Amino acid sequence: MTQPRPSRASVLGRIVALATGLTVVAGAIALSSSTPAAAAGLTTFTSCEELQTHLRDAAGGWGVRDDVAFEESSAGGAGQAAAAPLAAADGTGGTNVQVEGVDELDVVDVLADGRTVVARGTEVLMLSADGRAVLDRLASDWDPQLSVDDERGLLWIVTSDGMRTALRRVALTGDGFGDAATWSVAGRLVTLRRSGDRVHLVAVDDGYQHAEAGGGDAAVPFGGTSPVPCDEVLHTTLPTGPATTLVAAFAATGPLEPTAATEIVGTGEQVLVTDRSVYVTTPSWADDPVTGLHRFDVETLAHTGSGEVPGMLLNQFSLDEHDGHLRVAVTHGGRGGVGIPLPMPVDVIVEDGAVDAVAGRAAAAAPLQEDPTDTVEPTDPGEPTTTEAPTTTVQPTTSTQPPATTEPTTTTEVAPEPLPAPDVPPAPDGEALNEVVVLDTEGDLDVVGRTPRFGHPGETIHGIRFAGDVAYAVTFLTTDPFYVLDLRDATAPQVLGELEIPGFSAYLHPISDTTVIGFGPGPQGDVLARLFDVSDPTAPRVLDTAAVGEDSPVAYDHHALRTVGDRLLVPVTRWVTERDPSCASAAELEAALQERYEAYADAEAAALEAADGDWSEVDRAALAAVEDEIRDLERCLYGDGHEQARIATLRPTATSLQLTTIDTAATTRADRVLPLDDGYLIVGERIVRVGPDGAVQAELD
Repeated sequence: MTQPRPSRASVLGRIVALATGLTVVAGAIALSSSTPAAAAGLTTFTSCEELQTHLRDAAGGWGVRDDVAFEESSAGGAGQAAAAPLAAADGTGGTNVQVEGVDELDVVDVLADGRTVVARGTEVLMLSADGRAVLDRLASDWDPQLSVDDERGLLWIVTSDGMRTALRRVALTGDGFGDAATWSVAGRLVTLRRSGDRVHLVAVDDGYQHAEAGGGDAAVPFGGTSPVPCDEVLHTTLPTGPATTLVAAFAATGPLEPTAATEIVGTGEQVLVTDRSVYVTTPSWADDPVTGLHRFDVETLAHTGSGEVPGMLLNQFSLDEHDGHLRVAVTHGGRGGVGIPLPMPVDVIVEDGAVDAVAGRAAAAAPLQEDPTDTVEPTDPGEPTTTEAPTTTVQPTTSTQPPATTEPTTTTEVAPEPLPAPDVPPAPDGEALNEVVVLDTEGDLDVVGRTPRFGHPGETIHGIRFAGDVAYAVTFLTTDPFYVLDLRDATAPQVLGELEIPGFSAYLHPISDTTVIGFGPGPQGDVLARLFDVSDPTAPRVLDTAAVGEDSPVAYDHHALRTVGDRLLVPVTRWVTERDPSCASAAELEAALQERYEAYADAEAAALEAADGDWSEVDRAALAAVEDEIRDLERCLYGDGHEQARIATLRPTATSLQLTTIDTAATTRADRVLPLDDGYLIVGERIVRVGPDGAVQAELD
């Protein structure tokens, strides 16, 4: 049979999977109901036996052995090692990050001299600055991720198979890769962040390692590979299951061993690293889910404060530190609070260039164009052009597609509600589920203020971004309310404005104080970029909408977005179907297929009758010839499909999104796209260099 076209819901599915995936294992463990204490302080266990008992009780007796002897730690062990002060933050290799100067793991990074480091499959490659040659290869475990410290000539590589996480520090030379050191721990990777000459690695032991590591340390977290002695492991009063989370710091020089480390009972989920602190969240799946918040000193990893908020966090952008406060965006209720959105309305009313959902909610972008055919001449990648009418291409060539500009027909100004008490319980069904909670950062993380609840009943946060004294949030169920939140007064943050449109923006990217771009699935399944005007925070509006393409990782992975001057580069993958020109016309093929389908049904009925109704006795050879004919006809009618990389360039202005697209000849999925002097480097299953017109110039597999 022919290869099917990818589902147009794939982007939405990936977003939902990312929103829920990290908590599947821990969430499967039944936890008893518990009313959290007013402050989620941390204490250490007094002995390894006490830790063992705690983990056994948390797991309901599963996965923890009793027949183990432990060796107590001495003061000043590896978990309390002193750490050198942080160096000044350096660049992030062009990776789009949450906190300026704090690098995040990615699959590509660019050195100052233009060379590119790419992680893929079971190797890491060093590419020449022109993207035409592989300079060096480094074998790796499966699915490596990396962070390049260009200033110190170092490459950090992390791999994890879910049961063990390995960290490598590799020297970079003028020719490629130099000496390397490796450190590993039993457990799965949560994240790694790099700031200057220090990296912080966060890993979780979900409880499996207690039973499976074997040997004398089988009952302690991470199978005894953690640098933190078991009597220095921290725990809270919240029910957490048998999981434990390790935070370890590593330096750019010296032996590759943790310079500081801490460990806490609970499943570390979201991480925020600033110039002063490392924050880790540990959700608790009781009857009313609660998220624990824990702050550690960035240099020593000493515990400096904890707190908690009711509800669950969407992703790393749900956490933000600003002006002495921690802001946390939460959705109340169970993990279903970040569930699968309902289908979009299919009937729309088009009026004056805007689209109103039949449900009566607000205006949105014009419908996507399925088969536009206009093309323009190739342009230099540094100067994308636009045209007056929406256009894209089918063959490898450069095209431009300026988005349809729409004015929302309605905006909603939400009147501020009285500030609820900090211990407000979760909202009942049918009420708003979302809020931003503000906590102080002096000592314990105490709640000082919270916004009124926002979102229509059943809608949950699907996008959040803090930007100084404001925040932008998107909730979703069947429409996409976009909210502007005023956080200037930490004790009384408010919801200022609301705009509703179909679809939702999963990733929000502030461009200026007055404009924000949102990326996410549109009403027809493709990825849309929306330019929001937030100059009047009480009445946000959509200035412009651009159809980026049918599938792009930017909707669920912010690292896929790359900023080049005033342009944003976005990788896009399209599905291309090619038919054999020697085949008959589509009408003739459809008629022939119908005839063969009927013939097959008759042949199958006859074969079943000959076998006295016993399917196991049916002569399949008698049907094989007709099956072969059907396959040949289907291949001719539907053609052979394959993925093809597209490059989208967005140039936002004060009033519009100027979109340029290049349909390349690279037959690969596009996970990243990087600019070169006279072309682009596409990174996916394959690494391909293309020219400004999309023609393949080099394949670097």
